[in-house]
Amino acid sequence: MSEMKCSVEGCNAERFYSKGHLSTCMGVENYIDAKGNRHWHDPNSHAEQFVCSNGHHFGISQPSFCPIEGCSFGKSSRLPGQP
Repeated sequence: MSEMKCSVEGCNAERFYSKGHLSTCMGVENYIDAKGNRHWHDPNSHAEQFVCSNGHHFGISQPSFCPIEGCSFGKSSRLPGQP
């Protein structure tokens, strides 16, 4: 896991307590392309809520993306339904 920081500017909290994890539950598309690359297309969203040791509450959202270079699944900066 990467370095954790509080979302409040200037906060130097040393501990972060998980207060819950939310995930959607949609089917994942998993396939192997003609080049032998295994694509993992997970449309689910994952979010976790934290409170730092200074009492600040914040959340982290982690979208899923396909790890195969050249595959655009989940790598778009647009949200679904946006032009």
